Amino acid sequence: MPTSLRFFLALALPLSILAACGTDGEPGSPVDTGLELTGVAQFCPSGDISDAIAAIFPTASSLRNVATVNCGQVFDAFGKGKQTEAVQKAFAFFVKSLQQNEAGTLLVSGAEGEADIVDLFRAILEGIGVELPDVDPEDLADALADGEYAIGELVPNGPPVLTVSKHAGIDDGGGLFGPVTVVIVMIPPAESEIELSSLSHPCPAGVDNNFDCYPLFFDYSVSPESNVNTAVGLQLGQCNVSPEGVEVQLLSPEGFLPLDAAPTGIDCTDVEPEVTMTGWRSYAWTALEPISPLFRVTPAFAGQSPIGGRISAFSPVAPADPESGLIETETALSPDSTGLNTSHDNEDTQLFIADVTEAVGGDPASGGTVRFTVTNGDNVNEVFDATLEEGGQAFMDVGCETLGYGDVQVPTGTFDVLADFLGSSTHAASSEPVPSKLTCFPD
Repeated sequence: MPTSLRFFLALALPLSILAACGTDGEPGSPVDTGLELTGVAQFCPSGDISDAIAAIFPTASSLRNVATVNCGQVFDAFGKGKQTEAVQKAFAFFVKSLQQNEAGTLLVSGAEGEADIVDLFRAILEGIGVELPDVDPEDLADALADGEYAIGELVPNGPPVLTVSKHAGIDDGGGLFGPVTVVIVMIPPAESEIELSSLSHPCPAGVDNNFDCYPLFFDYSVSPESNVNTAVGLQLGQCNVSPEGVEVQLLSPEGFLPLDAAPTGIDCTDVEPEVTMTGWRSYAWTALEPISPLFRVTPAFAGQSPIGGRISAFSPVAPADPESGLIETETALSPDSTGLNTSHDNEDTQLFIADVTEAVGGDPASGGTVRFTVTNGDNVNEVFDATLEEGGQAFMDVGCETLGYGDVQVPTGTFDVLADFLGSSTHAASSEPVPSKLTCFPD
């Protein structure tokens, strides 16, 4: 990341949060003379955290002492039951440490130093009951620099917690038993899971990559989760750059979230698709040029931005097209055309069979319903829903002026019979109904 971006990391954090780590004693000095340097350091845990501090921060200019105090401030606040304040102090400590790494004042440097600082930051947050997504250190730093994060307390009937950018947020929505600390961080797509089939619309790690996902992607952490009524969930919303005409829903590792309105205050007016799909989010497109430009999202986008939902299991969330992960199908109806005499004195009926197969490979589809509709001109005479049985077939019996015979009965005349596969949890619905004709002749 360029030095200028590192320099402006602090600008992404509210001044009240940066104040948690004090101010420099003199221009260019990494020493925070505004800190209380006695007593607080004892709250910084020994073991892995203190060992990491010793490996990262030198004793020169009291940097190790100040880092230990910063760590102690975090755990001191947490020990007093002030988790949100503790998280804010941890984020401030993290940003300052990244600045020191960029300035070359630490025992570590460059990308490896950045990774070491992120590992320390994760350990501190885990120690206060907050888990961050496993993302690249530079992506995490960029999210902070771009204001794509939030740290706050959400209380019953209180205001929503929004990212600094106002591109994502979470609200009580009647789902809280008590206050919770919320951390929201933008995350990138999962580089390791990119395949050519999903190159155009990859998903973040943990989210089903069989679906087409469209940024923005965020990870939501809430603590303590015991204060969330999981039967109700919290109200969540975020911006997206889905193309016009794509009906996205919010997808998590648990599946698609129930639809809901987005929290008040989310603002997507400055979200631009080409900017969103490049920059720090261009990891896949940079690696796979020149193929990748063919797949980028076009500027006509976000007919449903922001998109909202209800969440009760906190994790990565991505706007995704629920239709994209389904297997395409083809439907055939037999017979193509047939006739039948009226059957006042017998049980004769005409059997119509709908065969639903996968568009690629021709294997039978499984599950779901076929809707048969019998029409005469503009008039709908009968509608019959049949379960798609094993082997990918659904059946409807039609009787001509019969009483009690067949799934449906029609009078004399000529009728259109339509079969429409409505889809299932694994297979996509028919693109359009398949027609046949039936003529009922009088005796």
